[in-house]
Amino acid sequence: MFDKHIQFTSAAYKPHADHWKEKLSLCSRPFRFAGDKPKSSEKSNVKEHAFFIEAAQVEKFEKYVGGKELETFILLLSGINLLLHKYTGTQCIIITTPQYKNDLSEKIWQPEVSLIQVVNPEGSLKEHIVNTNATVTAAYKYQNFPYDVLTQAPLSDYKQFSNVLVQWDAIHDASAIANHINYDLVFMISSARPKEYRINIRFNGNEFSEAFVQQLSGHYITIMDGFNDLSVALNTLSILSPAERNYQLEELTATFQPVPAKTVLEVFSEQVASHGDSIAVIFKENKLSYSAL
Repeated sequence: MFDKHIQFTSAAYKPHADHWKEKLSLCSRPFRFAGDKPKSSEKSNVKEHAFFIEAAQVEKFEKYVGGKELETFILLLSGINLLLHKYTGTQCIIITTPQYKNDLSEKIWQPEVSLIQVVNPEGSLKEHIVNTNATVTAAYKYQNFPYDVLTQAPLSDYKQFSNVLVQWDAIHDASAIANHINYDLVFMISSARPKEYRINIRFNGNEFSEAFVQQLSGHYITIMDGFNDLSVALNTLSILSPAERNYQLEELTATFQPVPAKTVLEVFSEQVASHGDSIAVIFKENKLSYSAL
C-alpha cells in the first residue's frame, strides 16, 4: 500500500511542508463563523440567497486587475475575509476553496485549499488586498499537499479548519468536493449578466436565519463599495449602509421627549394624585412618598 507520508515528507516536498507549517501555526484553532442561531447538532438544512455585484462595481474591478479572473477573485475574497473579520473581531481568518484549476495534479490528495490570513485592522485596504493576493498565490502554489502528514502545527490535528467555503467555477475545480454539507456558509461566485457577478450564498438554515444572511450580503456590498479608496484603514471602513448608520446615529440615540405645557407644580400634583404612595425621594435611610412631600 502506498504510504503518502513517504512521498510528502521527502526533500522534494519540503517547500510545501514549510509553507503549510508556517500557515497552520498562525491560528491556534479552526475558524468558525457563527450565525444568529444557537449551534445545532441537527443535519444541515440547506438554504440559498443570491445577490449581485453590479456593473459599476465590476468596471471598477477591471480598472484594478484588467478583467483577469484570478485577480478578480482575489478582490472579491478580500472583501469576504474582511467581512468575516468585521463580524467576528477575529484577526486570523480561514476560508476554504476548492483547488485552483490551473495547477491540478492527476491524483487529488487534498481537494480543499485553506486560505489562512491574519487581518491587520490598522493596515490600509490596499495592504489588505496585497496580503490576500500573497495568501492565495502561495496557497495555490503549494495546493494538493495533505495536511495530515504535518506535525507540531496547532491546526494539524483538526480535520476541518473552517466552516466557510468560497468557490468560483471559472477558476476552481469543485469536482473533488462531493457536496457542501461540511460547510455552514458557502459563497458561490458566477458570471451573470454582462459585467455582473452573481454570488449565491448556500447556508445552513440551522445556524443562520434568512434575515441574517440577507444582512450579511448587504454588508458585503457596502464593503465592496468602499474599494473606491484603497488608502482607507480597515478599522475605519464601515459595513453599515447609510440607512443603518442613520438609524444608529439618530433614531437609537434620540433622547428628545416632548415637555408638557404645564408648570412644575401642576405636573407634581398629577403625580401625587396618581402615585401618591410611591417613593419620590430617598436619602440614606429616609424615604418620602409624593403625598408626604
